[in-house]
Amino acid sequence: MADPNLANSSATNLISVVINLLILPANNAANLIKKSMKTLIITFVNVVLACVLSINATAQQSFKGTWYWENSESSVSFIFSQIGNKISGVHCCVLDNGNHIDCEEDTTKPTIQGTVDGASINLSFTSTFSLTKGKAVVKRIDNNTIEWTITKAPSGIFYIPKHVILKRE
Repeated sequence: MADPNLANSSATNLISVVINLLILPANNAANLIKKSMKTLIITFVNVVLACVLSINATAQQSFKGTWYWENSESSVSFIFSQIGNKISGVHCCVLDNGNHIDCEEDTTKPTIQGTVDGASINLSFTSTFSLTKGKAVVKRIDNNTIEWTITKAPSGIFYIPKHVILKRE
């Protein structure tokens, strides 16, 4: 007759071996999952960071160039030069079929000066009609569209729109 203690001991050893075969791979799988999750989290953070940097780069794109608006009776254009975050430029506004003109055609004589702040410009301008100064904000709507809004009108007569949406030429 077989020794019952020996049979219990063999069964215990067999159970122990089976448990180790099941648990050790599970622990290795858990470690593998932890490593995969860590890699996934690092990848996700890198993707989010790249998106944020891309948005910031878009916001910092240049305002340099000619911006215009026109209809059948009027036209408005701004020519901006940009070095770093500094803007200078000229404006030319011909309104009411040419009856009201506020225009500097000599691009070497800036009528606009300002500072880029992200996706906007805080600037001052001089009316060529009255030679008085005003202030405006230009906001980027997209890479080819800006919004001009006068925040402080010149004290004299001027023929620059108080608010206008312009397209890049």
